[in-house]
Amino acid sequence: MHLPWRCLRRNSCGRRACRSRFSHGLIRVTQPTSPVGDAVAAPSTSRQRRRSVLRPTDAADPKPREAAETSRPWPVRILSRLSLTAPESAPATPFTDVLDARRSWRWLAPVSQDRLAALLWHGARARNTGRGRLGLTWEHHAAPSAGGVHPITILVSSMESSTVAAYDPVLHALGEIEVEDEAQLREHHRLINEILPGAHGSVFTLVANPSKTSAAYEHPASLVWRDAGCLIATLHLCAASLGLGFCPVGILGSTLVRALPDSGGVFGAGVCVIGEQAPSATEKGSLFVESARSPALQGWHTNG
Repeated sequence: MHLPWRCLRRNSCGRRACRSRFSHGLIRVTQPTSPVGDAVAAPSTSRQRRRSVLRPTDAADPKPREAAETSRPWPVRILSRLSLTAPESAPATPFTDVLDARRSWRWLAPVSQDRLAALLWHGARARNTGRGRLGLTWEHHAAPSAGGVHPITILVSSMESSTVAAYDPVLHALGEIEVEDEAQLREHHRLINEILPGAHGSVFTLVANPSKTSAAYEHPASLVWRDAGCLIATLHLCAASLGLGFCPVGILGSTLVRALPDSGGVFGAGVCVIGEQAPSATEKGSLFVESARSPALQGWHTNG
């Protein structure tokens, strides 16, 4: 059955068969035949919502600003600071071996402070700082960032503690920040434990401060999300090179952000759990037996 096309901007251009519909964007008029179809194809009452769902490529591309805007620093207040030690040596594992070894470890044991510090040193530390375009603060990290502004802050927490610390990539230090609502923090950890019941490591929650990217770019949203993804990937590879277990979690971390004061304007951009690699009960049994029999299964202990 032929289904007609309607212009996405019919409310503003006033015509159902708009001559400029190919530049305005198109939506096919559909008649869902199942509850699933109703959920997917039901028309939205908001033209903006319909466009964001059906035409994600219509999002405006980022554009460098001609003059810098003001950004808001975050976190605002550090209660105390703990300097971390630098690792005595760099991992000797060849990079191609690191790529082959990268896995998402769902079973994790607690990790020592020195091992955690080594991961942050290699994966998130600022190698160099200065003034970049438009006079904005610029940093060089292992993970790329649009304009070198690095809008992502790593918050470090533990399932067994109510302490939350922000990693300072310039000082290579952890700064304790205030937790205003400990119930929200416990809920944050409960959600993680629900997804990864066998992970007993440290939690990295990525918090984005979009005002830093917005100071340098118009339409900065996609850049912030790409920065978060780059950081997660870099940390994951660094964890593999150090022999640590690392597992991204499918939540953003919004619950933890709500537990913090002065969190207006920032948002959760990803969560990861880090620890020593610990085989699951299943792996200790039949899988390990099969690994001994089949070279193809050697070293396969995880998903992802």
